[in-house]
Amino acid sequence: MNGRKPCILVTGGATPLHRRIRLALRAEGYDVLKASSYSRAVAMTHGYRPDLVLLDMDLPGTMDGFDFCSMIRQSLQTPIIAISVQANLQRTVRALDLGVDDYLAEPWSMDELLARLRACLRRATTQHVAPHNEMILYSYDRLLYMDVARQQVHVDSEPIYLTPKEFHLLYLLLLHAGKVLTHRFLLQQVWGEGYSEEKGYVRVCICQLRKKIPHDYILTQTTVGYLFRDKEEVAKQRISDPKRAIRRESELLYLPAIAYREAR
Repeated sequence: MNGRKPCILVTGGATPLHRRIRLALRAEGYDVLKASSYSRAVAMTHGYRPDLVLLDMDLPGTMDGFDFCSMIRQSLQTPIIAISVQANLQRTVRALDLGVDDYLAEPWSMDELLARLRACLRRATTQHVAPHNEMILYSYDRLLYMDVARQQVHVDSEPIYLTPKEFHLLYLLLLHAGKVLTHRFLLQQVWGEGYSEEKGYVRVCICQLRKKIPHDYILTQTTVGYLFRDKEEVAKQRISDPKRAIRRESELLYLPAIAYREAR
């Protein structure tokens, strides 16, 4: 972002919640734009090119939040964090499939929203550091190393052999570390458009990756998809209540607003 303040476009009107959000963002040093409708938000996203869009999925009008995502993703990769009062799994999956980077359903705190926003901005910055074919990717703890150009993966300084599909799948997860990638997105990216409903293919490939990589990097979001563990996920574990600690062997890892199954 070239040393300037990140610019955040917030969709929403003059409600107390939206005012609090805008005040909190300005207090954190962000430049803030406001769009009171989805159609206005589309125009402003193309015109001002904000660094991130904070998308309220519950605004009234002829357009909805899903329409906004579809229109933006036709030409822009601007990070989008969606917020909603509706904790509905189907809505979450649909939003993620349409390209939303993160989805927060109530209850959530302002601190959590700001933390997710910072994480999203960091990922967006990291993904544009190097051209695709020269990219070097690391896990959060630097134990996993991926040389994209040479199609090489090392874990604990040892080379790991991956099939082309395993490599592509790991690349997507690592590139978007901390972001939930849906089954459909992974299938379309790795296997192609004709495989959008074959979730078993992804599960098998994930299983093989977990066997070859002796670290619990890949987390499962039940019925939605997978994400690669990043520093934000590790921090959440460290501050979580001991009574809600991580349990291995098919139990759930409880995190704010989202439940993940611990990687096996």
